Amino acid sequence: MGQEIVADLFAPLDDHPAYRQIANVIEQRIVARSLRTGDPLPSEMDLARQFGVNRSTIREAIRELETHGLLGRVRGEKRLRVTRPEPRRVSSGVSRALALHDVTFLELWEAMMAIEPVAAQYAAARRTPAQLQTLVRAGARFKREVADTTQAVAAVVDFFTAVAAASGNQVLDDRSRPAGACAHPHGAGQNRRRDQVPAQRAGAHLDGEAHSRFQAGPRARINSHRRFNSHRRRAMKKAVDDGALDILFRKARSYNRWAAESVSDEILHQLYELLKFGPTSANSTPARFVFVKSAEAKSKLVACVSPGNVTKVEQAPVTVIIAMDEKFYEKLPKLFPQRPGMADTFKDAPLAQVTMMRNSSLQGAYLILAARALGLDCGPMSGFDNAKVDAAFFAGTLLKSNFICALGTGTTELLFPRNPRLAFDEACKIV
Repeated sequence: MGQEIVADLFAPLDDHPAYRQIANVIEQRIVARSLRTGDPLPSEMDLARQFGVNRSTIREAIRELETHGLLGRVRGEKRLRVTRPEPRRVSSGVSRALALHDVTFLELWEAMMAIEPVAAQYAAARRTPAQLQTLVRAGARFKREVADTTQAVAAVVDFFTAVAAASGNQVLDDRSRPAGACAHPHGAGQNRRRDQVPAQRAGAHLDGEAHSRFQAGPRARINSHRRFNSHRRRAMKKAVDDGALDILFRKARSYNRWAAESVSDEILHQLYELLKFGPTSANSTPARFVFVKSAEAKSKLVACVSPGNVTKVEQAPVTVIIAMDEKFYEKLPKLFPQRPGMADTFKDAPLAQVTMMRNSSLQGAYLILAARALGLDCGPMSGFDNAKVDAAFFAGTLLKSNFICALGTGTTELLFPRNPRLAFDEACKIV
């Protein structure tokens, strides 16, 4: 029986390259997943044959890949296999590079302040009991060592590293480790930054509040952004241009007649994906939206509107019923996890009613702005019978209608001149 022929993984190199070039070729295969973690590497002899070099060159290439953590041997096995570099090995290399590039402590601190607040938010919700204990121990160590600058800074760095690990996000964890290791007084670049240690200690603020937030887990209210960024003023965002302001406000009109142009379901999905980000009290989001498109649904809605709005609804490709959920607060454990007991607040019926009306109206306004931003014209209406709409569309549910709004491409028919608006001094006061 003939020997089985296995296809070669690598082609010979024309100019008999050095070991580093061979290591690069193998590394590229590993990164591209042609060779996966746990896959065996061909023998030295086979690799030498495939690359067209001698075995000593292959050994040098293998040694380099082992140093980088890309190759290794399972205990009790001689054959080399593809391995995944350990996080500490990766962070050590990056930390060395940061130190050699003369990265300052201020740059490290700014990077950590960008990463840590986000990691803290996730850690508060995802940390395991064991990770919580690691955080508590780091905090206790800081309090014990606060008089010793070097040890205090080490405790702070260990705390930040533990927060990133508890975030459950591998990218946050991997990105925080090199900066933490470089800032650590016993890490890379310690001699160069020895005179900066007092600054490290000055910025190291661990207290009981931090631990209570992590112990509370998902119930924690994370003020990390405010806490860590209080030392710097956030730059004001750039204003949108005049063209966008015209579309959203100055040249936008309320339309009464509509062109025969359809509005796709995809646009309606995009519309909601924008408006949902508008703020509401305790993120209550009580509004529910029914997009009336079909002929059957339109006929039901037409029967509910005032005579002056019949044609408006008939012509519009879509009319949205902005409704409100009377039990909106039942979703607060999902929408507002910082306060698990928030739903109980709205057992007070009058408070629930005013919150529902106020915030669903806000969401209806967000819908109008989002629609205009997507190129749609709007025709909001309150001329309809709420009771009829509720009976026709929401019978047997906890939904109630607020107002309706036609969407599509408006025409100039029955588009009246813009009515005047109140001047600033008539409507506003600065106190």
